[in-house]
Amino acid sequence: MTIGRRAIFHGPGQPMEIVEGPVPEPAEGEAVAEIELATICRSDVWTWSGRRHGHLPAVLGHEAVGRIIASRRADAPMGMRAVWSIAAACGSCPACADWSLPQKCQSLFKYGHAGDGWDGCFATHVVLRPGTAIAAVSEGANAADVALAGCGVATGLEAARLATGPADLAVVLGAGVLGLAAGWSLKQAGWSVVISDPMPGRQPVILGQGLEPSSDWSRKCSLVLEACGHAEALAAAPKLLRPGGQMILAGLVTPGTELPFSGEAIVRGCWRVQGLHNYPPSGVHQAAAAAEKMGLGRYVQPPFPLDRIDDAMQAASTTQALRESIDPWL
Repeated sequence: MTIGRRAIFHGPGQPMEIVEGPVPEPAEGEAVAEIELATICRSDVWTWSGRRHGHLPAVLGHEAVGRIIASRRADAPMGMRAVWSIAAACGSCPACADWSLPQKCQSLFKYGHAGDGWDGCFATHVVLRPGTAIAAVSEGANAADVALAGCGVATGLEAARLATGPADLAVVLGAGVLGLAAGWSLKQAGWSVVISDPMPGRQPVILGQGLEPSSDWSRKCSLVLEACGHAEALAAAPKLLRPGGQMILAGLVTPGTELPFSGEAIVRGCWRVQGLHNYPPSGVHQAAAAAEKMGLGRYVQPPFPLDRIDDAMQAASTTQALRESIDPWL
């Protein structure tokens, strides 16, 4: 019997509870991963702080890398080092089969947004359910690089995939993992990419990805991609986006994010506005490869032990670092 530990979140302002107990054996279609490193996504911080509401109690955390230690899945053999999708989908409901939106599955399960069992990544182990995409990563891959694949990188790649029309100038708002991954992917597709972020500490990160940092709105662009979670950052969009341009909103996942421009601006500008929430589970395979190439792990802070999860969340809420991280074995 494997004994593990997990941090249970009971609500904003309450200390997380570290609970020890047996890790269940996988059922048909499941696998159990022993977590090597988990990173703290901005949505984890928003849940922890009360800005975003979710299931209580819960084990938070959905970005991680680990090793399969028990499996009843052919694509997840014992010993495989892996990352996995943020969600598990059924594959057969209308969202999955007809709408090409498996991340909106009628029976969707999201890691770090569910129960207080082995359901999140701020733990030593996680049970990977049927419908979860599991991607192998190389033994030599940096843990902090590939842990980011499961949310920030995969969502950024999916946001970039939604860009339509000839490659032109794109402005990305926000240089978090989502924005950097979207900018990196757009550049790979031939776009000229400018990233705007008010945090001075993000400028070296932007340059390190071969992207252009700027807050100069003098040039008209064909694409505005919001990846920051702050609606006020879109205030300049009416002056920035050319007629017929596209706006992709991918970070506005909390209440209180009303857009700072009118419907008239959308109509008169003939803009195409599209929202994106998460990504199809299969996208984690491409994200795993991209995350290793991007190498954003060098901007992830040294890990906290699981016993200091509250300190880690506090640090993630106040620092300008790209990510804080948790090593549950420290």
